[in-house]
Amino acid sequence: MRKSRIAGVFVAAVAVLLLSGCVRFQAHLTVSPDNTLNGDIVVASVVGDETNAKDAASDRAKAIEQKMLPNLSGAEGVARTKYDQDGYFGSRFTLDNTPLAAINSNGSDGSLQLTRDGDRFEFTGTVDFTPESDEAPAEDADTSDIEVAITFPGIVTEHNGKLEGTRVTWNTSYDGSLDMHATASAQPVGPPVWVWALVGVGFLAVLAVILITVLTAQRRKDAVAEAVPHTD
Repeated sequence: MRKSRIAGVFVAAVAVLLLSGCVRFQAHLTVSPDNTLNGDIVVASVVGDETNAKDAASDRAKAIEQKMLPNLSGAEGVARTKYDQDGYFGSRFTLDNTPLAAINSNGSDGSLQLTRDGDRFEFTGTVDFTPESDEAPAEDADTSDIEVAITFPGIVTEHNGKLEGTRVTWNTSYDGSLDMHATASAQPVGPPVWVWALVGVGFLAVLAVILITVLTAQRRKDAVAEAVPHTD
């Protein structure tokens, strides 16, 4: 049984969290049966009021990237673009058939690990943005800022997130942490039963139309034949 192990670490050190609620981390990834990834990852920091605020936010985001995703930038199928939305500034990484190893890293504070064992994917991970100080989070530090979503090719059999189809999503806020796990089949999910039912009904309808057309044509032919007088 073939086993491939891919571990990616997504952690943020308190040293780079210089502002309350400063991090926007959003990972939306789709796992393919051929062990590649598609999707995007946003790593950004809030733009403050200091001089050269965007440069400072960019530096904070890059520091997070170096700790969390040291192998992602420049990996096969990865395009990096500027991210500048909602007062956050950083980078968006777009993954297109990117090898799973591109998110591979090691860390003691948090990690994402995706392991394939035969026809099964097992996912576990932690993301911890809990501050060490008692500083209150900013008002905009809500669950929209930190999100991990993994879409598997097959049916999800176990998870502790929010399940929609084969997609599992986990959310947390600035002062929270994520402890994630999910198990899913590596075999792609086929169309729902109702789709096959519609196909069957459509097929029978087409057969019925063909049969009716053939019978109608035959009856007309017979009627014409009977109407023609016979001569001896």
